[in-house]
Amino acid sequence: MECNDVVETESKTNTVTKILHFDEEKNPYLWYFHQKVGDFIQNRYFQIFIMILIIINALTMGLATYPLVRFNPHAQYIFDQIDLVFLIIFTIELGLHFIYYGIYLFCDGWLVFDFAIVMSSWFIGTLKIIRSFRIFRSLRLVSRIHALRVLIDALRQVLPQLFVIALLLCINFYIFSVLFTQLFKNLYRDDVTTWNYFSRLDNSLFSLFQIMTLNDWSPIARETMSVYSWAWFPFIVFITLQSIVMMNLIIAALCNSMTIVRENEKSQKKGNDEGGSNSHIDSLQEEVNYLNQSLDEIIEFLNRNGIGCPKIEKNPLNETEVNDKQEELELDDDV
Repeated sequence: MECNDVVETESKTNTVTKILHFDEEKNPYLWYFHQKVGDFIQNRYFQIFIMILIIINALTMGLATYPLVRFNPHAQYIFDQIDLVFLIIFTIELGLHFIYYGIYLFCDGWLVFDFAIVMSSWFIGTLKIIRSFRIFRSLRLVSRIHALRVLIDALRQVLPQLFVIALLLCINFYIFSVLFTQLFKNLYRDDVTTWNYFSRLDNSLFSLFQIMTLNDWSPIARETMSVYSWAWFPFIVFITLQSIVMMNLIIAALCNSMTIVRENEKSQKKGNDEGGSNSHIDSLQEEVNYLNQSLDEIIEFLNRNGIGCPKIEKNPLNETEVNDKQEELELDDDV
C-alpha cells in the first residue's frame, strides 16, 4: 500500500492542509474510497448538518439542567443517551477526518481543536464531578463559522500587544491598590464605610476591580468622600486610566488586527483570481499553438498531393496581445 506520499489541498477554512495520497493504479479501490471520504467531509451540506447537530446538542445539555430533568431519573437517562448518540456521531465524523488526512490531521489547528474536544468528552463522561464541562463541546461551532474563525485569528495575532496592555494594567492596578490602602485603610474601622473596602491590600485589589468594572462604584466613592472631600480625585484618575484608556487600547488593538486579517484575505483572494486568469491565458495560447500546428499539417498534406494552396500567414498571440487579453478578462471579472 503506497500511502507515504502526501499532497496539499485547500480546505473550506482557506488553509492548505496535507492529506494522505494513495496510488490509483496500485490501490484503485482504496484510492476511490479515500476520495469519496474527502468529498463527503468537505461537502457543504455535511458541514451544515454537523453544525446543526452541535447546536441541538448544546440545547439538550441546557435543557438537562432544569429540575424537571435533574430530579427525574428516567428523563435524565434519556438525555444521557441522547448526548451519547451525539458524541458517537461526532466521533465518527472525527474518524472520517482521520481517514482522509491521516496523521496530518494534527497539522491543522482547527482539526486538532475538534479532536481535543471530542476525545476529552469521552473521558469527562466517565467522571461525574466534571460532566458539566461537556458543554464546551459547543465550542466546535468556532471551527465551523468563518466569521468566528476570523475573530480567533485576529485574537491570536494581537496576543503580544494584549500581553503588554495587560501588564501595564496590572502595574497600574497594583500601584492604585497600595495607594488606596494607605489613604483609606481606617474607614471601615471608624464605621464610615458599610464594607471593608481598603483595610488590606487584598481588599483594596477586590474593591478596585469592582470599581474598574463600573459596578456600584459611586457608593464607595461617596462614602469615602464623606470623610475625605478630595477622595474624588484618585477615584476619577483610576477609572479614567483603567476603565476607559486601557479598555479602548484593547479594542483598538483588536480592530487593527481584524483589519489586517481581512486585508490578507482580500489579497489572497485577489491572487487566486489572478492565477485563474493567467491559467486561462495559457490555455488559450496552447489552443492557438495547436491550431497552428494543425494548419501546417493540412498545408503540407495539400502540397504533397499536388494541390496548390495559398500561403497563409499565421499570427500567434504575442506578448502584447496576451496582456490585452488578460486586461479584458480582469475587466470582465470586475463587472
